[in-house]
Amino acid sequence: MRELEIDALVVIGGDGSMRGAQALSRLGFPTITIPGTIDNDMMGTQYTLGFDTTVNTVLESVNKIRDTAFSHDRVAVIEVMGREAGFIALNAGMASGAEAVLVPEHPVDLAALCRHLEESHRMKKLSSIVIVAEGAAKGADVVDYIKEHTYLSPNLTVLGYVQRGGAPSAYDAIMAGRFAQKAVDSLLAGTYNCVVGLIDNRVVATPYSEAEALRYPIDENLFHLVHLLGR
Repeated sequence: MRELEIDALVVIGGDGSMRGAQALSRLGFPTITIPGTIDNDMMGTQYTLGFDTTVNTVLESVNKIRDTAFSHDRVAVIEVMGREAGFIALNAGMASGAEAVLVPEHPVDLAALCRHLEESHRMKKLSSIVIVAEGAAKGADVVDYIKEHTYLSPNLTVLGYVQRGGAPSAYDAIMAGRFAQKAVDSLLAGTYNCVVGLIDNRVVATPYSEAEALRYPIDENLFHLVHLLGR
């Protein structure tokens, strides 16, 4: 890259991209990583580009699915992405008023879920939304369990790659600009081998060595609020 007169590399991507940037930095080539992954689970930041867009995409789909679930008196099980973290499921569940959210960070108790759904139905709720992060359980297994252990009629929707595409939300577009500005300003100031991120509502550049210790979990208060409101 030096032969091509490239002085530094700004890498935009997820954990794999960051590992590549770190490897280059260990070889003496300056890099900065801008976190870009819909899962919102990278080290050194509380926000990753693409997350807000994905949550809005999921929310739009859930709202449309709820219309059908309501008219047919059904339980709608919706599987979303998130193998190791439940940020998408949790935030989409809160925004859509889901009756239950299953995330990898918490043990899945399908028996308790069934009791909750039956109680909701007895309270004359004409539809129930269950959002499942793919890392918590397979949506098909959740549907099969509900069918076997209740009198309810669940349907499954796997949103899949629709979550990964489309135009960015306003928030993502704004954050992309702020992250890019911080990356360029850092390089011009001679600061590199770091990850640009959002921490406590401030855009900061954290050295790779320090960022490894900064992993931010889901909001437990939000998780409990979703299930409180879903009763």
